[in-house]
Amino acid sequence: MKNSRGFTLIEVLVSFFILALSFLAVFGVYNISYSLWVKGNTAIEADENASLALEQMARELRTAQLVYAPVRLPAALSAVDFLIYDSSYNLKLITYGFNPVTGEVYRMVNKTNSQKIPVTNKVYEFTVYYTSDNLYQSSYYQVYGMKRVTLGIKSYSGSGLKSYLTEVALRTWR
Repeated sequence: MKNSRGFTLIEVLVSFFILALSFLAVFGVYNISYSLWVKGNTAIEADENASLALEQMARELRTAQLVYAPVRLPAALSAVDFLIYDSSYNLKLITYGFNPVTGEVYRMVNKTNSQKIPVTNKVYEFTVYYTSDNLYQSSYYQVYGMKRVTLGIKSYSGSGLKSYLTEVALRTWR
């Protein structure tokens, strides 16, 4: 029996132990890589959502017939109201606002709560800055002569908060 070829029990156990350690090492590298990939994709998604939301708001603001602004300018609010014509040439009041509880920026048509459509989420702060040179005042709003509206979003990214700004030049009426 001394010439029999095979492995001893200790050799088999050592080889299984080495194989198990190598599987654990490979799984650990895979797990770390996957978690970094998820974190990166979450940050990219937050970036894209914030950018697309600002782009959509800016596009609609550029076509606005009338932008409602606070009485005192410059001012910063967390909502913007404006009038646009839809495809059927009906005048609609569009509101972009922010819900700090859910972290959503939403779009509302004609101030109907049932039509609050989320535009983006994971938002820490949404700010609308109004600036103007010439103002026409009513008792509640300044509605004519608006020059610029700057939209700002601070959203949660993979490594913390990230700020996005876009400035919209508006039509002016006399």
